[in-house]
Amino acid sequence: MVGRMLTAVVVAMAMLSVIALDGAAQAQGRGQQKAARGSMSGHMGMMGGGMKGPEHMAAMQAARIAYLKTALGITEAQMPVWNAYVEALKANQTKMKGKGKMDATAIEKMDARIERTKAKLAKLEAMKPATEALYNALDAEQKKKADAVLVRRRGMM
Repeated sequence: MVGRMLTAVVVAMAMLSVIALDGAAQAQGRGQQKAARGSMSGHMGMMGGGMKGPEHMAAMQAARIAYLKTALGITEAQMPVWNAYVEALKANQTKMKGKGKMDATAIEKMDARIERTKAKLAKLEAMKPATEALYNALDAEQKKKADAVLVRRRGMM
């Protein structure tokens, strides 16, 4: 069991390392282009890293899925509910939104926060049937693990 967990961690770390190297290379390339134009913002881009965007989110999601599958010890018999769970996760993944306008009023900021909270609630409600089906297919030991790793503080995944 410890071996599976270790394998999952190693796989996730390897994937994150590849993402980090790719992101750093992209950031460096962008920084050099901006610096060539005489822009100091190019140097700031290099320091901030380039690991943002849909590719990064997809890679992070893939790493999390691989980790969960290994951590839970999903069996061949559980693959149909696991696959349904993964499809629900992917369908539920939405592009992260910006923080809003800097000059927004307190009421506009509150309205935006309410909308983000409603969206999070809708995502959790959409994930519940697939999560429940997966959880019900797990044995007692897997459920203990699922209780610890399946739902994070900030929501699913």
